[in-house]
Amino acid sequence: NGNTGIWSSGFAGIEIGSSDNNLIMNNTLTNNDEGIHIQPDSNNITMVGNLIENNNKSGVIISGRNDNILVKDNMINSNGPGNIFLSGYDEFSPKNITIVNNSLIGGLFGIRIMGLDNVKIFKNRIEEASNYSVYIDKAELYGLSSNNSIWDNNIYDKGILEGDNVSHNIFCVNGIGNHYFDGATGPVCPILDEDNDGILDSEDKCSNTTTEQIIYGCSCEQILELKPG
Repeated sequence: NGNTGIWSSGFAGIEIGSSDNNLIMNNTLTNNDEGIHIQPDSNNITMVGNLIENNNKSGVIISGRNDNILVKDNMINSNGPGNIFLSGYDEFSPKNITIVNNSLIGGLFGIRIMGLDNVKIFKNRIEEASNYSVYIDKAELYGLSSNNSIWDNNIYDKGILEGDNVSHNIFCVNGIGNHYFDGATGPVCPILDEDNDGILDSEDKCSNTTTEQIIYGCSCEQILELKPG
């Protein structure tokens, strides 16, 4: 919808509820109570190219029963308790949420997930969060927050934390995990070395060999002909 310079416009800079097929593009949303709030029963929503900063509460809130929401190429900075907050429970949770290639700076949390499954978060830059860059949580009335895929993000200062009773989230996709800088920590990809030869599978040009069979300069065929010892 391409508006710019929206600020102090009430509770939320932009609020959508019970509405489908909306494009929120190239807006500047500052000094509101919330930046963008997607209320229940809103489907096929795209947020792209927005500047969302210095709002009192979260920069982007997606809550309730929604489907197919894309948050891409936005700058979301210094928004109160968190830059992006996703919440739901059971069948009333948002579905098919993708958060990709955004820059998130500051706030208590970069991204907070509460009670959602199957969210995809990748290729974002998240830095200077006060508590955690990504926090995956479960509250008493909310779902488990499971099977969310979070990978290939550049994460600075604060890392990723899963709260109590939260599990089965994915932090490595096709061998690519998150990238941690400046003291940030979090889940990493497992080290895969199926044949235990000391060479990662991703770099092993001759699989199914053991440590004793490695002779650099030999071809794979020559190595496999050798016997250990």
